Amino acid sequence: MAEETILKVLCGNHGSMEYERLLEISYGLKEVSAENSLDKIIRRSDIFTVVQRSESKEVFAQTTVGLCRRSECEELCGNLHLCKYELMTGRCCRQGCSYGHQLMSEHNVRILRAHGMMCLSREDLCVMFLQSDSGLLPPLCIAYNRSRGRRGSCPDGETCTRLHVCESFVRGRCGDTDCGRSHDFHEPQARKVLRSRGVSQQLMSSLPFIYRNILALKTQADRGNTDVQPHRSSDGESEICLSFVRGFCGTGTCVIVSGH
Repeated sequence: MAEETILKVLCGNHGSMEYERLLEISYGLKEVSAENSLDKIIRRSDIFTVVQRSESKEVFAQTTVGLCRRSECEELCGNLHLCKYELMTGRCCRQGCSYGHQLMSEHNVRILRAHGMMCLSREDLCVMFLQSDSGLLPPLCIAYNRSRGRRGSCPDGETCTRLHVCESFVRGRCGDTDCGRSHDFHEPQARKVLRSRGVSQQLMSSLPFIYRNILALKTQADRGNTDVQPHRSSDGESEICLSFVRGFCGTGTCVIVSGH
């Protein structure tokens, strides 16, 4: 399916791409055509979120599916029955862990197929779930980001369970040459907190991009409806915010859906 192909491209690019770049790539995909354009593919699927910026837009991979938090659950559950350590590292070493450890179990295959994610590798699924499920990654420490210095104003210091990384840096906006906060996910405090959540070494290179995506999506969802403006797609159809319709956006402005 075209949706799955576009989704795999996004996940292979740390979960998001500028729309124009994705459009260029789509011209070389056999699943995309004039009748089945990129705009139409994005518009009809619930696995894409489009954030409109002042002069450009960006496409994100996002899903309402998460990892089920119950160790014993019924088959009607709409989330994956999978241990988060199994997802992120491919192997769970916790003795007596009662969560699922078969990514391709009958239940999980049904959920993945229903949401257009069957083509994704485990690494792709990590990107998809990490930036969609707020409970998988530690949040950035607000106290740490309130003032200058290596510890900021966080009273917990190195024992804090939140991430001591500069939020402005993650957003790509830290131009302060005197910023004393960390810009490195590999520093001891950050590495310790991430490992406690099961984040593998293989995922570390993607984390700056994933955290940036998380913050970008959250910012859009937090905006008021004074920002809601219809947007015209490249095929001339009016577009409105789908994140509001899907329940991602409080009053948001970001996701494409056809407005007739």
